[in-house]
Amino acid sequence: MIEAKRLPTTRTRASRIFQPGHILQLLGAHAILLAYTALALFPVFLVVINSVKGRRAIFASPYALPTPETWDLVGYDTVLLRADFERYFVNSTIVTLGALLLILLAGSMAAYALAEYKFPGNAVMGLYLALGIMIPIRLGTISILRLVVRLGLPDTLLALILVFAASGLPLAIFILTQFMKQVPRDLKDAARVDGASEYRIYLMILPLVRPALGTVAVFN
Repeated sequence: MIEAKRLPTTRTRASRIFQPGHILQLLGAHAILLAYTALALFPVFLVVINSVKGRRAIFASPYALPTPETWDLVGYDTVLLRADFERYFVNSTIVTLGALLLILLAGSMAAYALAEYKFPGNAVMGLYLALGIMIPIRLGTISILRLVVRLGLPDTLLALILVFAASGLPLAIFILTQFMKQVPRDLKDAARVDGASEYRIYLMILPLVRPALGTVAVFN
């Protein structure tokens, strides 16, 4: 009798999916997403087609596709042969990966502490860290430069890694804290009963907040 009652419900749901109104809603949503995707990728498309054209052709018709008359690889020649592109690329990779590693590590640990432990000033500290999202780091450029000089780190990649990590931590902590609060407390209490340390519980929670970690990685 139970199975017989479930069949009409399943059929009803399937029929709703194929209703004209529902199909139109899906088509409209996908049309909006496709339009936004095209709008976001259009600048990239312009960069690609203009990268194989000469300077005059770019200024004359920036939206035109390259032709045999306008085809020119002078831009790639300048980047690969005249400029020290390999060095710049390696430096950018080191700075990006180093800052991202610090943001994910320090941000996830701080978020775990704010989400798990209720101590005096917890909310105030969370609000203080969230203020970093609204305050542009460029307002402290001079102070940051003075600090970097005092630390003996001018003209080093480590200085860039530390600055970029500090600028990305407020948003990372804010996002990760909200996700870690959604992890069931019973799961963590069961781990404590089994003798797991706080570091072990922290490592156990990280796979559960992978969407948040991915979001933070993309933003930074």
